[in-house]
Amino acid sequence: MIENQSIEFFVNMGTYNPRYISIRILITSVLAMFLIFIADKLINPINVYGPLLAGYIIAIIGFNCITEVNIFLINVFKSSERYNKNIYVHMLVMFLITILVTFIFIKIAEIIFGSNNLLQHEVTQMILILGLLILLIYLLIIVLSGITKGWIESKKELSDLKQAKLLSDYNSLKDRLNPHFLFNNLSVLKSLIRYSPKDAETFTQNFTNVYRYVLNSHEKYTVTLENELEFLNSYIALHKERIGEGLEVSINIKEDLLKNEIPPMTLQLLLENAIKHNIASKTQKLKIEIESDFSGSFLTVKNNIHKKETTYSTQTGLDTLKAQYLLIANKPVIITDDGDFFTVKIPLL
Repeated sequence: MIENQSIEFFVNMGTYNPRYISIRILITSVLAMFLIFIADKLINPINVYGPLLAGYIIAIIGFNCITEVNIFLINVFKSSERYNKNIYVHMLVMFLITILVTFIFIKIAEIIFGSNNLLQHEVTQMILILGLLILLIYLLIIVLSGITKGWIESKKELSDLKQAKLLSDYNSLKDRLNPHFLFNNLSVLKSLIRYSPKDAETFTQNFTNVYRYVLNSHEKYTVTLENELEFLNSYIALHKERIGEGLEVSINIKEDLLKNEIPPMTLQLLLENAIKHNIASKTQKLKIEIESDFSGSFLTVKNNIHKKETTYSTQTGLDTLKAQYLLIANKPVIITDDGDFFTVKIPLL
């Protein structure tokens, strides 16, 4: 199996890093000089002086032009998702470009040497056969190395995403199913059953909706914003039954954004974070605003700050959320705290 460092070296050989440009030109030039010398000696062993200097220069320039044109196209393909991993397209284009550039330089050489049948010369034919074959193999290695590196990185990203998802699922289930949360909600339910059976029925339905959503979203990387908000309404209702007027949540999201997606339980995490760290009472209300921005690219979750005196936090939830967004869409979660308001902007997918 090819070591990652070897793959990295060949991939970098196709970049425009000054170091690798120099290495690439040196390798190609030495190859061109070696091939023209060997070909001449095999065809004309009695030629003491070897090929003319002009022959070396044309071979060096020609081979480097073929290499650089193909490298340029390889980098163009890297920016295209459609063609980046299509090895057949790479091979076809490299072959056609190589033939075209070779033909141009043969014509230039014919003008310099004053010959109209340079292609029929045995030295030229041997150089073309051996040189172009080696050059194409060299370029193909660069292409395959790039594809292999992309495959390795995608496998690593998938593995990292699975780990982040598992951590998120674990934290969500742990937070929602721990005895403290169950005790609070069951205590509320017990009181409602005694004093308001009708409200107890509604509370039970919301309680069921919350846990059903947690379990159903366990295997998903993203969910629609519409489904997340349905779950969030049930989740908010549970907290409002316990906190009462101390919690105010306003949701203002454009209807045409409801089909966009976010990682499951993202809004719940941010809501829980606000409730966990801030006082929510009649005298010091916790106000949480969830709204879409003007462009429709982000959701903003904002709450006023009335910090509790003692709150233990590991920041695991927010760190996991940021990691999920980077892995899923390579987009950042923007967090700001100005002392009065805590704001989190999450990208819509």
